[in-house]
Amino acid sequence: MKLDLRWFVMEALEAYIQEYELKSALDFYEQQLINKKGKILEIGQSHLFLLPELLNHGLQMEGLVDSKQGEEACKQKCEELNQTATIYQLSLNEFKKPTRYDAIIIPFGSVLTVEERLKSIKLLKNVYDHLKSKGTIIVDLFIQDEFLVQQKHSMVQEFMSDLYVCEKQLIKLDMLEQSTTYLLSVERIKEGKMIEKEQKLQPFIWYGIKEFKLILERIGFTNVNIYNNYSTTESTKSSDKKVFTFTGEK
Repeated sequence: MKLDLRWFVMEALEAYIQEYELKSALDFYEQQLINKKGKILEIGQSHLFLLPELLNHGLQMEGLVDSKQGEEACKQKCEELNQTATIYQLSLNEFKKPTRYDAIIIPFGSVLTVEERLKSIKLLKNVYDHLKSKGTIIVDLFIQDEFLVQQKHSMVQEFMSDLYVCEKQLIKLDMLEQSTTYLLSVERIKEGKMIEKEQKLQPFIWYGIKEFKLILERIGFTNVNIYNNYSTTESTKSSDKKVFTFTGEK
């Protein structure tokens, strides 16, 4: 995986992410979920990247996303795979459903896009309530590793002869609340001309690795394990890792 997970909130990068950034995550999640015979819910902020492929691989997937555009994009991807998906457009931290799931997954840092920490923890508690006994939670985090306000980072990616010029800038940092706000910008260049531009002021929160493990355990999850960069080997070190994935059991 090359992209920082913060970029996964950008609509303009969806096609690039689908093509180049999902394979390791898909392999990891499929291996974790392959023995689940009941329903599995993916929760996403703006996108449901894994649902179409996991559904196509025979898993009983449903989706919950907080935007109409994300719902429609996922349904379109499922149709391309000749699949039909049940997708709910609801608030991430306040959804209530009668269904109880064998597993609920929150990939690609979506739990960190909930603006307030208490709402993020409420989401995790809500996940616990919607799992069957012995049900599994799988959730991805990224670590906050940028602390200089106004610092900019740029990158250029090529996809189908188009150039994607991406820039992120840390606008606000609150060390006490463990929250940030980024200005994210993507320009799509075709034959020397800009044909699309997306700019978003995006808040994130962050957790420490041990802190998040403790939160999951206090909610009631047991057998909490931590993996890095979608490796199937449990993580023991935190250096040079982009993605930390937590699994737990109700």
